[in-house]
Amino acid sequence: MVDFPIDSNIFKIGDQITTPVSKNADEVWFAEDITVLTSNANRGTTIVVDFSYSVVSVVEFSLDGQVTWVAFNQEQDVMGGQSRYIRVTSGVEVNFRAKQPGTLNRILVGEV
Repeated sequence: MVDFPIDSNIFKIGDQITTPVSKNADEVWFAEDITVLTSNANRGTTIVVDFSYSVVSVVEFSLDGQVTWVAFNQEQDVMGGQSRYIRVTSGVEVNFRAKQPGTLNRILVGEV
């Protein structure tokens, strides 16, 4: 194994799951929504979500407390590990889910 030291952290982590967990179809990945709070309510930001799901599935995200769901990849299945960027404003409530049952291997949500 090779150590690769990083002298400074690049981004803040909003929330993460690093232990694999089984998920039913349409089951949210985080028990509580992640509320994005920017330093200025008149300015937006970009968050990045890195995830690994065990099966090929449509993966969706919500920005309004799970009222409306939007699919990544134009509602096409995604597979393996993915990194996706989402433009957000202050106060949005973010969560994720998959349309197929499987194992959420990991998910990391942070700022860019």
